[in-house]
Amino acid sequence: MRPFIKKSLLVLMLSLSLTLLSACSNPLEDALTTLSERDVYAFTYEIEMENYTIDSVYKRDGDKSYYSFDGDEMYQETTETKTVRITRNQAARWQRETLAEHDHLIPEDTVILNPILLETSMFEKEDEEGTYHLKESEYETVFGDKAETIQSFTFDPESDPLTFTYTFTHEGTLVPVKVEVTYDDVSVSLPI
Repeated sequence: MRPFIKKSLLVLMLSLSLTLLSACSNPLEDALTTLSERDVYAFTYEIEMENYTIDSVYKRDGDKSYYSFDGDEMYQETTETKTVRITRNQAARWQRETLAEHDHLIPEDTVILNPILLETSMFEKEDEEGTYHLKESEYETVFGDKAETIQSFTFDPESDPLTFTYTFTHEGTLVPVKVEVTYDDVSVSLPI
């Protein structure tokens, strides 16, 4: 066989192998890996209460982050040596507070999802269309003391933007929540 033909066949087989490997990738793992490796992203929350909608957003831009929930806002900046949180005081002026240890802006033990806590082992495939659901045994890991209020949690790792949907109960009423994750056009500017 001629060297040119041998090389051509080798290149063809290599490209075919790479195509097959990429086709076998796991969308769930890919989505959660992308989420955990990024340092610039935004989570937008739409919480459909019985008579109104609560809009919330969490943004991370490298070492700066921003969180807004129903009109209340907080900023945070983390360096190697300290974490500074910026909130409004009673006079509605921004103030800085150095935290003793790093604390995430999304509170723990709340029905507000922090997608960074999610791992592939926490999910089971729900149907052939690619939808996954969070195992009930993982509700406490993700939602802490509020786990008992969670009724369902699903997402399609191939959705664009990446979207999580779940419901929780509040005063006997089911409350749907939609969380969208985006990676583009995210920036955080500290107010002071």
